[in-house]
Amino acid sequence: MPKLSSTDSIPAKQASQHYNETVKIYGTVSGGRYLEKSFITLLNVDGNFPNHALTIMIKDIDRKKFSYAPESFLKGKKIVVTGKLVEFKGKPEIIVSDVGQIVVVE
Repeated sequence: MPKLSSTDSIPAKQASQHYNETVKIYGTVSGGRYLEKSFITLLNVDGNFPNHALTIMIKDIDRKKFSYAPESFLKGKKIVVTGKLVEFKGKPEIIVSDVGQIVVVE
């Protein structure tokens, strides 16, 4: 497993300072769920909804690329997620379209 490096990534709690930037963000997946009606997966990082620091959103077409259910496999794991940081309903969010954007770290 890769080591967690704070030199090339930022903590999830600082995500809101980096909107519209492509960043690497680290944190712990607190929970998540697959929304069957809208076919999206939402993962909360560093806190439970609605007090989380970051949302990771995976569309259904991209969820199929994962060999695991992200909302259960990643829960409690420290990760680094890479992508463009956007604001959605007042919260930082990264839309993940490729498995390689999420890396589990020690």
